This record gives sequence, C-alpha cells and structure tokens, in this order.
Amino acid sequence: MIKVDAGMGKASDTGASGYYCHERNEILPLLPERAARILDLGAGAGATSRWLREIYPDAYIVAVENNADAAAALSACADQTQIGDIEALDSYLGSYDLVLCLDVLEHLVSPEHALKRIVDGLPMGATVIISLPNVAHFAVAAKLFLLGRFTYFDYGIMDRTHLHFYTERTALELATTAGLAPVAGIVTLMASPWYWRIVNVFAAFLLRRRLAFQFVFASVKSDASKRARIPWKIIYR
Repeated sequence: MIKVDAGMGKASDTGASGYYCHERNEILPLLPERAARILDLGAGAGATSRWLREIYPDAYIVAVENNADAAAALSACADQTQIGDIEALDSYLGSYDLVLCLDVLEHLVSPEHALKRIVDGLPMGATVIISLPNVAHFAVAAKLFLLGRFTYFDYGIMDRTHLHFYTERTALELATTAGLAPVAGIVTLMASPWYWRIVNVFAAFLLRRRLAFQFVFASVKSDASKRARIPWKIIYR
C-alpha cells in the first residue's frame, strides 16, 4: 500500500520501487549555492539524492536508509550507501556542506542526540534542511480539544511510527539545541476549501501554525545558533 507521509508527498510501500520514491523538490529555495559533500538521511529509494545530482553534478552524495529493500535502488542514486539504524551507525558521520533530514527525525528514539552528533562533525556554515510534521495542525488540535481524541493512523501527521511530535516553535528549538541557526522555511497550507486562503491572508499569515501540515526549514551551523523568527514561504496545495 502506498502512503503519503506528513502530507508532503513522500510515497512508500513495502518494496524499494515505491518506498519513499518521491523527490522532495520543494526544498529547492532552501538549497545552498554550492555543495561538494551531501548527506541524505532517510533517503528511501534515492529519488531526492538523484534530483540533487542534477543540481550539484560534482557532489559526493552519502545516502543512509533503514529499509534494506531500498538498497538496490538507492545505490544507483548515491556515491555511498549505508543501510541500517541512523542512531546506531557511526560510519556516515563526517564533514558535509549539505545535510537532509526530511521526514526522519520524528521517527528516531532520540532525535536531539542524533542531530547533535551530525552537526558536531559539520564545518561552520554547513546547511541542514529539516522537515517535521506539525502536530498543532487544526485537524489534530480540534479532535483533541473537542473530542478528546489523539488518534494514530497509518500515515500523515499522526503516523503511528512517529515517536515525537513538533510545533513550529519546538521544531526550531530542535535545530538551535543542536548548534544550528534556522534561516528560512517553507510551509504547505490547505488550498481547498478556498476560504482558508482568504482567512490566512486576513490573519497576516499567522494561521500557518494551525494550517501547516509540515514545517520544512534550512539552518546553518553557527556559533550564534539562537534565532527566534525566520521567514516562511507559504505554499498552497
């Protein structure tokens, strides 16, 4: 069965051909101008790694994935492939210009520790792009407030394999705690029904915290890692 993770088009099934086969090209505005070494965590079947090769043709790409069924497809998209538990492996750690953590940290037992040990090996100025589902989405909050239900599903924000849940604030705090300075982000909001667009405009776009399925943001390794606000680009779907 194919599913979409966190509402942002990451498709998967039990085979490598469908497992995380969607390229995350919405991150294009967040990418650095240059990247010689790239780490793609939770790379799935390698669609995003393959897409990054088009943008950085000379880059060395290391892809890490937990699902062994994706190994064959992934090896065709990256220069180095490692299959195993992200939190248990050490061999992929090192110096990178760009690190992708897309729909992966919320699945880890200790995302704070995992992200920190990755960041520790990066040079100053390296870019880390993170995507996390938004538990403050109105559909989740309404069920909890009105019905007292906190229901898990096989996909989406309340994916039963998510071990951690984030809001905009806690997502950014995860990055700053690891030694990163968030610089820019993207949120995907509901375009249908159409009136959500109007409501959000009149609310000065402050409803992103309730309408966003997911927060996708870029951070850089910096000595001054604390930053309260970043610009968000709104995308309607």
